[in-house]
Amino acid sequence: MTLLQRVAATAARVGLAAAFVVGGLAIAPQAAGADDVGTAEVKCLVGLCSRTHNQSSFSAFVARDWGTGGPKAGSQTDWLSPGESTPWDEDWDGFRVDGGWCYRGVIETWVYVNGTLVKIPSGFTYDRRGLGELWVQVHDNQAAIITRQGNTSC
Repeated sequence: MTLLQRVAATAARVGLAAAFVVGGLAIAPQAAGADDVGTAEVKCLVGLCSRTHNQSSFSAFVARDWGTGGPKAGSQTDWLSPGESTPWDEDWDGFRVDGGWCYRGVIETWVYVNGTLVKIPSGFTYDRRGLGELWVQVHDNQAAIITRQGNTSC
């Protein structure tokens, strides 16, 4: 559980107001039932949760919860059509690079620098031509943007 999730869970447990501010961003814990206090999720806002954007010409496969080396068993998965993104208010933790394909794109990491939220882009190339599939984790505070997929060239 991330620090923000722990803070939100504590706020929900003691019945604090529905929203508070962390580092200049408003955070709103979702309502927690009596049996799940301590696991309340933080409503995702820009820069707080991971997400994936598919700007390529082919569909991309994504997973909601990260396990060891890939999706956690039973994790929700979905296909993103070209131009689609995971929901902005949900935390989606990874995408699959299909075996025999090459994926290119950018990972945008959001960090605070001197009190200002800053985006740091970093390009990626995952060349799995001649190899099996690979799952790529998208960490909290990151957005993965898949810009190109191909099985003949990278």
